Amino acid sequence: MTQPIAVTLGTVAHEGKRMTASGTTTIDRYAFGITKAKGMTGRHLKITLEVVAHR
Repeated sequence: MTQPIAVTLGTVAHEGKRMTASGTTTIDRYAFGITKAKGMTGRHLKITLEVVAHR
């Protein structure tokens, strides 16, 4: 299952030919149909992204 999520950008930096960005989002596992392993993790998961792009 796929669906869009909103990512909140934290920092964006540009150094020469390299650009970095970080962001966070929280997803509800149940909204994606993931209901198993209830005792192993919470229903809402915080995800942190770190992206590095080279030119």
